[in-house]
Amino acid sequence: MLLVVKGDERTRSEIWWYSLLLVALTLALPLLQVGGKLYFVSALILGIFFLYLAWKTKVQKTQKIAYQLFGYSIAYLMLLFILIMVDHWV
Repeated sequence: MLLVVKGDERTRSEIWWYSLLLVALTLALPLLQVGGKLYFVSALILGIFFLYLAWKTKVQKTQKIAYQLFGYSIAYLMLLFILIMVDHWV
C-alpha cells in the first residue's frame, strides 16, 4: 500500500528503518528472559543477514532483491520462533 501512495524511494527507506527496529527488538528478547544465549547468538546472525538484505533493497532498487527480502523475512520469523523453542528445551 505504501508503495502506491508514497512511491518506491519512501517505501525502501521505510523497509530499512523498520528492519532496524525489528532486529533490535528480536535481540532485546533475552532482556525479557524470553531467550537465552543460543537464541541471542543465532538471532544476531540471522538479524545481520536481514539487515544486509534490507540495505541491499534500499541501494540496488530491483524487484529481485525485494522478493529475496520478502522470502527471507518469512523464514527469519519462523526460525526465530523455532530458536525460542529450542533454547527453552536446551
